[in-house]
Amino acid sequence: MGSGRVCPHVEEGNLKTPTPVDLIYREDCTQCFDSIDESAGLDVCLKCFNGGCNGIYKHAQAHYTSSGHPLVLNIRHVRKQVVRDEPPPKMFKLQIDAETDADRYDTFLTLNCRACNETDLDKSNALVEPVIKEIMKAATWAEKAAIPPWKPSECEHITMLISAYEHDEKKKKEEEEEKKKNKEAFEMNQAVRTDNDAEAPGDSGVPDQERMVIDTPKENSAPERAAFLRVKEGKFLESANLTNCSQCEMTENLWLCLTCGNVGCGQRNGNSHGKAHAQGEEHHLSVKLGSLAPGETPDVWCYACGGIETSTGLPYGESAKHPKLIPFLEHHGLDMTERKKTEKSLEEEQIEANRNWNFSMKNEDGEEATPLFGPGLTGLNNMGNTCYLASILQCLFDIPAFQKRFNLPAAQVQKPAEDLETQLRKMADGLLSGRYSKPEPSGIYQKGLTPAMFKHLIGRDHPEFSTAGQQDAYELMQHLLEKIATLQHPSELGNPAQVFRFAMEQRLQCRGCNKVRYTTEIHESLLVNVPVERIPSEDPKKQNYKPVSLKQCLDILTAPEEVQLTCSSCGSDGFTKRQQFKTFPEVLVVVARKIIQAGPTEFVKVDVPVIIDGDVLALDEYLSAGQQPGEDPLLDAPAPKAPAPKAPASKAPTFEPNAAALNDLLGMGFVEGRAVKGLFHTGNSDSVSAMNWVLDHAEDPDIDDPLVLSPASNEDDVVKEEDVQMLQGTGMGWDEMLIRKAIFKHGGDTEAAANGLFEGNTYDDVKLPAPKTIKTSPNGENLPGSSERPAKFELQSIACHKGSSIHVGHYVAFIRKEIDGKTQWVLFNDEKVALAVDADEMKKSAYVYFFKRV
Repeated sequence: MGSGRVCPHVEEGNLKTPTPVDLIYREDCTQCFDSIDESAGLDVCLKCFNGGCNGIYKHAQAHYTSSGHPLVLNIRHVRKQVVRDEPPPKMFKLQIDAETDADRYDTFLTLNCRACNETDLDKSNALVEPVIKEIMKAATWAEKAAIPPWKPSECEHITMLISAYEHDEKKKKEEEEEKKKNKEAFEMNQAVRTDNDAEAPGDSGVPDQERMVIDTPKENSAPERAAFLRVKEGKFLESANLTNCSQCEMTENLWLCLTCGNVGCGQRNGNSHGKAHAQGEEHHLSVKLGSLAPGETPDVWCYACGGIETSTGLPYGESAKHPKLIPFLEHHGLDMTERKKTEKSLEEEQIEANRNWNFSMKNEDGEEATPLFGPGLTGLNNMGNTCYLASILQCLFDIPAFQKRFNLPAAQVQKPAEDLETQLRKMADGLLSGRYSKPEPSGIYQKGLTPAMFKHLIGRDHPEFSTAGQQDAYELMQHLLEKIATLQHPSELGNPAQVFRFAMEQRLQCRGCNKVRYTTEIHESLLVNVPVERIPSEDPKKQNYKPVSLKQCLDILTAPEEVQLTCSSCGSDGFTKRQQFKTFPEVLVVVARKIIQAGPTEFVKVDVPVIIDGDVLALDEYLSAGQQPGEDPLLDAPAPKAPAPKAPASKAPTFEPNAAALNDLLGMGFVEGRAVKGLFHTGNSDSVSAMNWVLDHAEDPDIDDPLVLSPASNEDDVVKEEDVQMLQGTGMGWDEMLIRKAIFKHGGDTEAAANGLFEGNTYDDVKLPAPKTIKTSPNGENLPGSSERPAKFELQSIACHKGSSIHVGHYVAFIRKEIDGKTQWVLFNDEKVALAVDADEMKKSAYVYFFKRV
């Protein structure tokens, strides 16, 4: 209760009772990773629910100074000392009881006032008590970050089922209320008749109104739109055999049909009898028996919306969770009082499957890898399927430019949890300071940081990164760099992503007239296709692939190739194309694409070992020589061999797809119309992004319709180089890409673009539909990077991946660090940080490489 002291600041103006839409930061500080586990605890503001630390940065005091909110709830965790006098009871049947914070910690709450420096105030105060209660009931940020990858209740069939049940219950209650009213009316009439001794001869004793209700047959209680569900009436689940599959002896992964009560085994490690029943009887909905327990929200599977297996062995389709399913089951006779959760949910199975694609944490003697602690050696907790995020963050914050840009004191802003600059500084401090890199009392590794606020912020409004599903680490990096580009960077520091930027030069030469055309494009990464060649394996269930060197991949990327384009000068149809480096970056990001086609629209990732000799790349041979004396330039761009009919003279918009990327997609087996659409909607940059877009939209009803261009579909029609340079010259530190988005958004109006930039608009909704083609002088002015030689790059870090798809499996990071005076490879496997066991083996699983120029 507190000391009983009452502070004069405890008044309605300084308090707010949280609502379900309020964000409450009661786990860790919004500006650093100090948390409720620290000895000084965490102060939660009772007015705006900001979480502030009391450690070395004193962000709680800074929040009071800037906001004037005096009242805080200090929350502090103290780990419980577990003493067992006897072994735990033997478990005869699997029962899943998740350990909670209440099992691990004692929680201490203190009400304090910063205005008058009073501590341990009376928490039972009528104004304060409900506020504290709601704060402690609120979901934690880690829980909010773990949004189910399956969308709850979007399946129309589960919605219909529950609607039918609710309709029945509502009608039943109405009938009971009507009966009650009729009975009361009858009893009143009976009393009157008794008093008057006036009961009519032959009267049955039941008034006409009640007799009408009793004698009238019940109408169909289910809505017509749910009639096809054909759910049995009454308590049909009361007699259902829930111990094993009705068609075999399977006792695990059982699914209960919600239409008739049949029990069938599932697809994973079963005989798919549940699926066979659903398809044969057209009973669409089943519930996983092992997920049924009081207080749990069970898994429901709809075979009408999906129900096919993927390469992970897990079902894929529509899964729905509905909070009113338990009352429905009880209504039809299922006794929930004795049921226990005995199996993992679909989300938990997906997480476990991803973690099974793990990297060794043991050396050749079977001993646990050597854990590491200290600055730059802090792990990140996996919040479900967030290893893709952790691997990229570890690699980015190992780069000096990112450390210099974001390892700065937190600035005081109004909403720090929603400010990207603040969260990036928080991340830098957490990963680099070493303050949180210490062993857990209960294990050999560290606890790790939980980047829930960061994930929420960068994933907000994004269709993939806002979910808890596994995602592509490279796509996440691209998304994050786009976000970083929207920040106002100090002129002396600039955008740290500049270290990735370089120029690639494409040379096209007509085979008819020998004229040449050079174009230059700016890139932040290099995507290489890894050649796939199967080799015999002793294990028929395992696929082995021939190792390739990264140099082979670069040779393929930069080799001359034949393309079918029509020359604007001589009209012939053959060109030779070659792309090479125009400049080299400070940090070269290489993405290894190890993808093969497994079906008409199915592409799977394969684990082809990629070898890097001595961890060094020498790129001198890949530098373009540029236009040579005597070469005759081709002034107009060549056109596709089979051009569409010319547009009317009114200058209708056109779109010219990236020829190299289009050829890649056609080579993979994609239809040209879909490939062009994929390039258009992903900025015409590369085939990987376009491929992912096509796969994501393969079921769209208009996927094969012709591409429709808006009047401002080409960047070059709207964004003028002189306007970009003018806004860059304002000294505001705006990134070039952000400026281009602003100009494009406002149709070329630089004044409106400048106003939008001054207002802090990030233009996240703007996707430039075509890449920038740089027009440069012969000496290469205005290009990022450097063309100086030697161009020697050393491997510094890797985001590695194991799994059959970039959306399935497990990601880790391997980073070169100075440990005990020598350079060694360090494994960052979520929260576990340790010396790498087998560096050569881990390089074979590399997906994203980071090379530093030496």
